[in-house]
Amino acid sequence: MKKAVLFALALAVSLAVFCQTPLQSFQINVTAPQGLSQADIGRYISKINFENYRLRAKRTKLTFDNGFDIILLSASEVQAMGLINNASAYQAGYIPKFELPVFHMTPDGKVSAAYKIINSKYSTKNH
Repeated sequence: MKKAVLFALALAVSLAVFCQTPLQSFQINVTAPQGLSQADIGRYISKINFENYRLRAKRTKLTFDNGFDIILLSASEVQAMGLINNASAYQAGYIPKFELPVFHMTPDGKVSAAYKIINSKYSTKNH
């Protein structure tokens, strides 16, 4: 039991430390600011793990409905900066019909993602 608790604690700490987006690995484009400064946005984004959206050789644009975009640098660029060790571990591209979600950031830095529902029996486009 004690080993399981220690393992869970070690896993939580490692996820909190290693699953973050490095501060220099993205750019912020503010188009219509809505109460968040660029410094706040950068600070909040660096605490969130967006590495699943980063591609090996292509920059990725993440759109926020708050009026700003985040451009994740490619894994090759981030590796050249010395922030990651292995760019080849990242995916080359997304599957053909995949669409990136639209994100929303609250004033306290919490982020949610909304994916489009396509061809659902609940979709109003089918009726």
